[in-house]
Amino acid sequence: MFVAASGIPRYEDVEDIVEALVYTEGKRFPIPGMDFVDTAQEIRMECFRVLQFYDATRIGPSPFKFLQTCIRNFLYNQRRGILVPNNPPCVRCPLWDRMRKICTIDEVGCDKIVLYRESMATKAALKSPMLLDDEINDGSHEQEIDAVLLDQSIRSLLTPNLLPYYEKLKQGDAIPARLKKQIRMIALGVINNA
Repeated sequence: MFVAASGIPRYEDVEDIVEALVYTEGKRFPIPGMDFVDTAQEIRMECFRVLQFYDATRIGPSPFKFLQTCIRNFLYNQRRGILVPNNPPCVRCPLWDRMRKICTIDEVGCDKIVLYRESMATKAALKSPMLLDDEINDGSHEQEIDAVLLDQSIRSLLTPNLLPYYEKLKQGDAIPARLKKQIRMIALGVINNA
């Protein structure tokens, strides 16, 4: 591998590594809303950008692992706000002042933040073991929902193998994360449609 006078490898010298990452990481972690050609171009541009930070004396002689880690982080960040809405919508809103980190309209009349706060409250409620008894009947919902009816609705949508885990989850017992996620998604659908 040839290194430029600045000590940074040239893009042409790592182009085969970049193309390998395009076809492995690009197929494995596609960017939502983009086809493979656009994702490949984004990966190439990110490799070109991060290559300036590669230091062979600190990281090692081969830039493959360095570029692979950078690309995986980049692709994860591209998916984070789309598939897993774990950030408030404010950070992507044109009314958000990024320098001062405040909302320019103080969240007044913003439907997105209202939906976000409701979604986060529902997620928090689903994590609590006494979801059906405490969270629904505490008067925080605009319309009263009968806890028994809600419990029956959730049970009707659960598969027979999930019912025992649902009972354990209601009692606050630990269950496998995959099953907990399935039950929460079903309960969330029932609550949102109630």
